[in-house]
Amino acid sequence: MKPLLEVLGLGRTFSGREVLREVSFRLDSGEAAIVVGRSGAGKTTLLRLLAGLDAPDRGQVLVRGQEGLPPPQRGMQMVFQDLALFPHLTILENVRFTAGSDAAARDWLARVGWAGRHGDRPDRLSGGERQRVALARALAGKPAMLLLDEPFLNLDPPARRELLAELGRLQFEEGFAMLYVTHHLEEALLVGRRLLFLEHGELALDGPLPLVLEQSANPAFARFVDGHVHGGAPAVPVAGRAGPRALRVRADPAGEGRIEGRLVGARECLWLARQGELWVRFLGPADLQEGQPVRLEDEG
Repeated sequence: MKPLLEVLGLGRTFSGREVLREVSFRLDSGEAAIVVGRSGAGKTTLLRLLAGLDAPDRGQVLVRGQEGLPPPQRGMQMVFQDLALFPHLTILENVRFTAGSDAAARDWLARVGWAGRHGDRPDRLSGGERQRVALARALAGKPAMLLLDEPFLNLDPPARRELLAELGRLQFEEGFAMLYVTHHLEEALLVGRRLLFLEHGELALDGPLPLVLEQSANPAFARFVDGHVHGGAPAVPVAGRAGPRALRVRADPAGEGRIEGRLVGARECLWLARQGELWVRFLGPADLQEGQPVRLEDEG
C-alpha cells in the first residue's frame, strides 16, 4: 500500500539561500509526527510545500503516490501560526467554509470545546478562542492530514496544554495524519509519536520518540533539547496506547503502574509510565525514579 505522503529529495531556495535541502521522509495514514528545529531551519517552508502553497525547486511531494496534485485534492488542511481566520465572517461562517453546513459547523465547534457565540467575529475573541475556531475550521474539512505551524505559540502554557490535549483526542478519534511544527518540544511531545528534527534545511533526525530522544548523538539536537526542555510547568497527563483521555499520574506505593523511564529533560522531565496495557508520556518532576509505583487515574 502506498504511504499517504512521500517526500523525495525536497529542496527550496529563496534569494540564493537554500532553505530546504534533500529532505526525504514518508508519513502513513493516521501517523502523528512532530517537526522541530531552530528558527530558520525550514519548518514552515516544508509545510507550505506539502500543502501545495509553494512549489519546490527540487524533489517530489507524492500524495498517495500522485505528484503535482492541486491543494484542494491533497486532502490536507493547514492551521497557520496567525490562524488566518476570515475577519469579515462570523465564527459560524468561518467554520461553515469547510464544514459545508451550519449544522456541521456547530458540531465541530462543539467538538473543540467552543463555548462562545457563533455570531461573533474573530476580532472579538481571545487568543485561545481563535485557536479553537481555527482548529474546528481545519478539521471540519475532514482532512486526511492536518498540518500545524505553531498555532498555539502565543498562548500561555496552561491554555496551550489544554488545546494540545484536545488535539490529541481528536486525532485519535478521527484518525487523520498530522505534522505538528513547534518550538515547544516538551509540550508537543504529548501529541506525537515520531520526531523529525530539521537543522539548516536538512532532515538531521527522524524516528520514534524514545529512540531519538535517548539515543541520538546529534550535537545540534542535544543543544536544541537543552534549550527547549525546561522546568516551570505542572505535570501534564497525556494520551496512551488505550487512546487519548485525560489522565493524572501520581506517585502511589500501592499503584499498579510503573515509571518505565525518563525520555528527556533535566529539571522537569518527560517520563514514560505504564499501567497494564496503557502507556503514557507525561511531564513531571525530575525526582521520580524508574520503577517507582504510580497510579494512572482519569481526571475529573
